[in-house]
Amino acid sequence: MTTSLPWTWADVRAFVLGPDVTEQRQIDEFELLAQQALREFATRLNHLVFYEVQLQGTLNPGQTEYLFGTIFPMLKRIEFAYEPTTGVRVIQVPDQERLLWRADALQPEPTTGPPQYFDHHGLNFYIYPQPDQLYSLHVEGFRAVTTSINSNDAVTTIDLPPQYHQVLATYLRGLVYGSREDWAIGSQWLNIASGSYDTQRKADEGSIENATDLIRIGSRRRPPEGPRLDLPVI
Repeated sequence: MTTSLPWTWADVRAFVLGPDVTEQRQIDEFELLAQQALREFATRLNHLVFYEVQLQGTLNPGQTEYLFGTIFPMLKRIEFAYEPTTGVRVIQVPDQERLLWRADALQPEPTTGPPQYFDHHGLNFYIYPQPDQLYSLHVEGFRAVTTSINSNDAVTTIDLPPQYHQVLATYLRGLVYGSREDWAIGSQWLNIASGSYDTQRKADEGSIENATDLIRIGSRRRPPEGPRLDLPVI
């Protein structure tokens, strides 16, 4: 099977199961393993892929604590933030460090006013000082990979860099064979996927400064080298 990039989940299903499979049990098994494979790849590619995302959240008067996933849906980590009305950058400072910083500066921290600092712990997002009116907060950062999978979808492409689509499909083919206890063939496909992943990762890291498919934003610094793809032993 030869499919031009980028791939849809329908392309991947045809590659893994064959184009004529219609049995719902096999499709359900495929989609379950596809979610596992996608999470695996998304975790390991986060060190390499800076998804360009710019979001705007609303800060309410008197409210300093927010649910991170509500104020910034899909965002995983903030790299840069600013308040557009004042044009002032809002700095991420952990709570204790912020208090020590203000004490060292011998300046009392305002209790209310435009946002100056933010912090993000798990599901919670904090802003300081307490907003004295309605403000907007513009942020840039990493967004989460879309993990919903519909293998009948022949339109929406996989939410990973296109150069990893066939690697993902190969890896998933190995998982499917392994789930059927066909260990020998499953291991062959996993080994092929591992080698292809390492080759592609090294190629991307060598050209990341000028890459067009991998967008770097926020901190504007080179991301650290990530781990190789750890494949399950079957």
